[in-house]
Amino acid sequence: MNFEERKIAKQEFEKKLTLLLSDIRSALGEGAAKEVLQANFAEELKLQHTKKAGSPLAIDEKGLKSWLIKHLSPDFYLYSEVSGTHLITENQVYADFVAYPRKHLIDAGFVPKPFGIEVKHIDPELQFVKKTSRLLWQTVTYNQSEFTLSRKGKTRVFRLPYSVIFTNLSFDQDFSFVSKIDHNLVSHSEAWRGMKHLANHANVAELNVRGNLREPRLFFIHFASGTYFSWGYDNTGKRFYKVTNSDLAKKVRVGSF
Repeated sequence: MNFEERKIAKQEFEKKLTLLLSDIRSALGEGAAKEVLQANFAEELKLQHTKKAGSPLAIDEKGLKSWLIKHLSPDFYLYSEVSGTHLITENQVYADFVAYPRKHLIDAGFVPKPFGIEVKHIDPELQFVKKTSRLLWQTVTYNQSEFTLSRKGKTRVFRLPYSVIFTNLSFDQDFSFVSKIDHNLVSHSEAWRGMKHLANHANVAELNVRGNLREPRLFFIHFASGTYFSWGYDNTGKRFYKVTNSDLAKKVRVGSF
């Protein structure tokens, strides 16, 4: 198809689309016409994005957990499905992971204490606010619980000074993409930020990743008030570890603070 043929085909398509939208407006109103366009645009973008190599939208929760184990095990001891007791209600809870830093991280300034990790896959177009708020509150309850871990004949009972969430939205490229397809962009984005700010006061952070599934370049534990610790590769390809603000992992926020 040459340039003139493409031009004519485009004009014909635009005429058909205009007529279709006019029919929708007449039958259902202006708002319905906009919703049809937005929904189709969002779905097309989603399809294009999931076809790209390394997109976190193309992986499920089980895949996210496997990815996390692969990429965090060199730096942390990871224990899965650790059981605990919620100290207020006495209900049983299960953390997806409890992590403890390896010696080289401790030497770099990482606080030598365990922390919880909750992993979830979030569909930005399916009950976004409901599911993200539940995720954050679930993680808050881990910080209100006492956990038991038995390894090598020894049993340890401990509490977590903080916990982190890890989702497909923890990848910067994926969150950027979600912002483009979400036709409720402002409310969803602002709600997500607001919920994370509130969870920050209950010592919940997010494990963020710069890059994608195939090429993660930088990991950092980020509280709403700042970054606690980061690690990854610099511009020369050399591995680095950096503590930015260790107080974020120790701060107690109770009552007036």
